[in-house]
Amino acid sequence: MFQLVCDPSGAVVEVALKELVPAVVRWGDKLDQISRVLLAHILASAQVSLLMNIGNFLFSYSHVS
Repeated sequence: MFQLVCDPSGAVVEVALKELVPAVVRWGDKLDQISRVLLAHILASAQVSLLMNIGNFLFSYSHVS
């Protein structure tokens, strides 16, 4: 597939790919986990913010009436 000018047998590229591909896959798995955690935190923060806004609205509305 790949061939270096000074590596006609392709051994260096073969070894590099054997190590690189699993490393990229592991990194992708970690990235997926990080994305899930960040999304969970964002959603939780949005929920808290929404509940606080609703609470503030209800509190201010009850004092107006």
